[in-house]
Amino acid sequence: EVLTKKIIELSEKDHSRPAPSTFSLLNLIDDPEFHLRATRNYTREKVGTLLRDPFLDYKKPTGRKKIKVGYFSADFHDHATMHLMIKALEAHDKKKFEITAFSFGPELKDDPYQTRVKNCVHTFYNVSGMSDIDIANLGRKLKLDIAVDLKGHTTDCRPKIFAFGAAPIQISYLGFPGTLGDKNIDFIIGDEFVTPLEHEKYYTEKIIQMPHSYQVNDNTKKISRKKFTKKQE
Repeated sequence: EVLTKKIIELSEKDHSRPAPSTFSLLNLIDDPEFHLRATRNYTREKVGTLLRDPFLDYKKPTGRKKIKVGYFSADFHDHATMHLMIKALEAHDKKKFEITAFSFGPELKDDPYQTRVKNCVHTFYNVSGMSDIDIANLGRKLKLDIAVDLKGHTTDCRPKIFAFGAAPIQISYLGFPGTLGDKNIDFIIGDEFVTPLEHEKYYTEKIIQMPHSYQVNDNTKKISRKKFTKKQE
């Protein structure tokens, strides 16, 4: 309890220091009201008061038009996010969706996961050398319908992309299991455990509730049947 109070004091009252990582705070304090305050402080420090410009010429997709979805991440390689996400990217119905990957992480020629991503998306953009506003403008130029932030408040995140606005609908998914405290993000994809609806008032996003689990995975992975001893563990 003493530690909790000290963490809250440092994260909310000591503005002379950088806002602490909200991802770390999720592990330390189980208080959704505090999480919302902390993420708002973190977002304010990272993006200021930026609000995306409206998409005045946006037209919703019709049955004759593919829905354009852009996935944004620094982790399109051999990384935990892709270990979970790769099969979902490969499983998209390409007749209904046009999928684009915006990578602001490393470009790796021999990485098996990055190769799989490049092979399954419509276009793969390496935007690591571009500014946040230029990346957002690229999304606008491509007329994305939906932008999906796979990072949230985790290492190498770039929230300003979504503050400038890459798409008229912006969604937080997978990377950060909590609210981002950012009005520029419209929805978060969760489930009854990660985003319980009774906590909806603690989210700046609207909750898209999956029926079983929010977390995708690769159903083709072989599960080891090897039994480990405690010494081996």
